[in-house]
Amino acid sequence: MSRGVFLAFACLLVVGAAPGAVSAQPAPAAYATYRQALADHGLSPLVPASSAFAPGYIYKLTKDANNRLFIQTVCAQAFLARPLVSGIALPRTQKATDLSLSLGLKFLPPVLASKINAALGGTVTQVRSIDLSLEGLRVQEVPEANTLNAAGAVVKRKINPACGANLEGLATRDGKFVDATFMVIRATDAAAFSYNLKETTGGKVDLKGNFETALSGEAGWRFNRNNGQTFVATRAPGAAPIYIAADIVRLENAARVGNIGAAYNANLEVGKASDADLSPLADTAEP
Repeated sequence: MSRGVFLAFACLLVVGAAPGAVSAQPAPAAYATYRQALADHGLSPLVPASSAFAPGYIYKLTKDANNRLFIQTVCAQAFLARPLVSGIALPRTQKATDLSLSLGLKFLPPVLASKINAALGGTVTQVRSIDLSLEGLRVQEVPEANTLNAAGAVVKRKINPACGANLEGLATRDGKFVDATFMVIRATDAAAFSYNLKETTGGKVDLKGNFETALSGEAGWRFNRNNGQTFVATRAPGAAPIYIAADIVRLENAARVGNIGAAYNANLEVGKASDADLSPLADTAEP
């Protein structure tokens, strides 16, 4: 049985939001610029960031008894082969400037963001906005559908048997999945997140040594306070990737999964995220 992963939805993906979707205040220009920089490479922001959205991740959108929309995992990884490093020439560093602190912390996993917010203590009220630099960006994509072995023979990509069983178990109507179902075909992770806190008028931001101490035991992360207003959160070696953007396609049925790749084509009848009946991501606008 697939497990449910609940996310807070401030609004649906702003590009091509579905009719009846909750509207949100427009994000500031600085955030829009960041989002456009990713869109230029076929990627959409993941806010909050997630370790789940690796290339090959399949999920569906459904609603609970209270009509809340949530993401339910179908396959943590669709394929037996590991994701490949993509040929996309995404700059190694991306910046998002003049964000609110609450939005800036959503670039990190929710539990970590909450701990950082607590560690900031009284400093929170003195922060007017932040500049965020995402460093060490890497793009991965699903393995190629067909490769050649040493003898020159074509080797087809294999679907994880457990994933295949989960897909076959999804409800269908007229040969298509009843619930909106999606697969991540490309995703971007970041190695480090550098935060520069800007003070309110007349305010004073001064991160003290106990800020680092409060976060020193957080598994998989390292923290450095460069000065009283800047800190860097860095993924520890071997820690799970934190995906901050993804390229996601809609799956109509299980038969399509084996053919989909980073260079898919219209013949696969796969809708881009913006064409879906329900948006596949929770993209958070400025509070």
